[in-house]
Amino acid sequence: MKNLKNKRSREILKILAKESKSLTINAIAMRLDVSNRSIRNDLNDLDEFLQSKYPGIQLFKKPRIGVWLETDEKSQNLLNRLMEESSSYASPFSAEDRRFFLIKKLLLSQIPLTMQQLADELFVSRVTVYNDLEDVEKWLSHYDISLKRKQKEGVSLHGNEQQIRNAMADLLDILKTDQDLEDILQINDGMMESRIDYVNYLQLKELFPDTDLNGIETILKKAEQDTEFPLAEDAFTCLLIHIAISMERIKQNKDIKMESDQLLAIQQKKEYEIARKIAKDIEEIYHLKIPEAEVGYISLHILGSKMQQGFTIDKPDDIIEKSDDFVRNLAEEIIKLVGIVLSVDLQSDQQLLTGLILHLRPTINRLKYGLRLKNPLLDEIKRKYPSIFGAAWSSSVLFEKYYGIKVTEEEVAYLAMHFGAALERKKTLTRAVIVCSSGIGTAQLAAVRLEQSISDLKIIEITSVNDVSKIRSLNYDIIISTIPLRGYDKPIVLINPLVSDRDIQKIRKYINNVAETKTFHSESLEGPHPTLYTKELIFPQISLSDSETAIRFLGNALETHGAVIKGFTQSCLEREKITNTSIGFGIAIPHGEQPFVTRPSVAVLTLDKPIVWGDESVDILFMLAFKFDDSRYVRKFFKRFYAMIRDKALVSAIRSAKDAESIYQIVAGKEVNHETNH
Repeated sequence: MKNLKNKRSREILKILAKESKSLTINAIAMRLDVSNRSIRNDLNDLDEFLQSKYPGIQLFKKPRIGVWLETDEKSQNLLNRLMEESSSYASPFSAEDRRFFLIKKLLLSQIPLTMQQLADELFVSRVTVYNDLEDVEKWLSHYDISLKRKQKEGVSLHGNEQQIRNAMADLLDILKTDQDLEDILQINDGMMESRIDYVNYLQLKELFPDTDLNGIETILKKAEQDTEFPLAEDAFTCLLIHIAISMERIKQNKDIKMESDQLLAIQQKKEYEIARKIAKDIEEIYHLKIPEAEVGYISLHILGSKMQQGFTIDKPDDIIEKSDDFVRNLAEEIIKLVGIVLSVDLQSDQQLLTGLILHLRPTINRLKYGLRLKNPLLDEIKRKYPSIFGAAWSSSVLFEKYYGIKVTEEEVAYLAMHFGAALERKKTLTRAVIVCSSGIGTAQLAAVRLEQSISDLKIIEITSVNDVSKIRSLNYDIIISTIPLRGYDKPIVLINPLVSDRDIQKIRKYINNVAETKTFHSESLEGPHPTLYTKELIFPQISLSDSETAIRFLGNALETHGAVIKGFTQSCLEREKITNTSIGFGIAIPHGEQPFVTRPSVAVLTLDKPIVWGDESVDILFMLAFKFDDSRYVRKFFKRFYAMIRDKALVSAIRSAKDAESIYQIVAGKEVNHETNH
């Protein structure tokens, strides 16, 4: 069915629908700020669209007179409805739109594309396309795909088949559809019982319009039932996308390769039998030969799927007993490390341990074989729970230490969800004692205001300065006082007797932020290791253009300083291709492979202007050169690091510092500025 090519065609339709007289092509072009040629092309597209779908709405074009629409009464109502459904006009090909249009064209094309072809489709000059291709090449470089340019032939992609398919899968998350309401309703009719979400369905249909998605889904559902091997919803969608891409590539004789020893190892697993059954059904229904390597990759997707076959979360002993020793040990170490970073004891949480064990087996398989599992909550988790995400991110050192694999942001976010749930289970009211100078009445008023304003606070005692001796016998977490006090081993927050909004925020620092709750004291702000930081590796207010330049700058500095050897910087850049190391707060922590580290060190860089880092802006960098086998200083570093970056005042001080000495005093824990009095 014919569809409108772009939003500009819709806008032309809206313009003509509102006019009672004809308009010249030049007049329309001036309104939309494009060339006459672009409008002529759009009008041809619009004419075909109306003839195929709405023959009662006629488009007339006459030289020297102009363009106009004519409709009968019935079709006029239809036109009015179309106008109501149309979105407001936006440039059909912004710079970003052009970039992903070019990526899609190049990924789907079996032959080189000329600059003129691409320029004509985008209604821009060849110079613009040439410039856009620089951004395209940068995006594709994350998949080790490059552009191959040949004079008189055009542009094509150069890269291995697995990376091209990975790029296709990720492109599905970015593509936006521009279907009209009627198309959407028709598509929905065909996917009423579908387990994949509507947006994924539309994106797949846009990329592979001839692929029988419903048929593939039926095959997968049947395999689940026959083998009693249920897939989680996100894993089901990932597998369906993988198979849809594979089928299209096989049709183009672009089958994937797999090392023979890896394929042999996979063939010994029960997941291979499930994959073989799926491949056999595809071959029978679609008359498409599925090579053994393709079956192997389907097996990998099943191995990397989130399943809970044979286990139930309410039988933790069963899960722990049947789990692999390596997975169980990794789960226990992750819990211990994250607990240290967050200053919370989570080692007695059986539900957390069993949940992680179930989660880690497919996670390790995904990471080991380079499979991606999208986490739709990634941005929300980073934004709403930066402390938990940061703590979960610190566990990536354990994956690298034990398995030699690098963890992606999506996987870190899944781990953070487990720890978020554990912290909710552990959450209790903070028990507080209020101390005032004399009048208990004033303290009573303060107590009422605090309990009304802070839901997690429980006042267990109100006393005057003359009767503070009784405090030592109480079970409390924090002292809230209107006068300075000393000699207590629990946090003391000094407030105004009338309790200002600032006082309330001050107290919340201890109870709303996981790492600054009950165990928050000066020890959490001690330096992690006296030799990790040195002033010679702190660079304030530097001007750099992009993330690669920043990584090379710090990597070279570490190498010059003798902390790393040649190869470290490149390993940092390779890691960024897998997943960027921005952690929120405008901070990134790039790091390289430990074989290149000669002396554990941290290099610090602040930028005079933020640079793009993945999907975020970054202006503070900590480059970590660590031997992750030495967990003593690694754990202490992350504990101190996340306590520090959660303190907005400290981060702001690092960001605005003009000299290395000032930053050194903060990062090395020499200058502690917090509001606890002892």
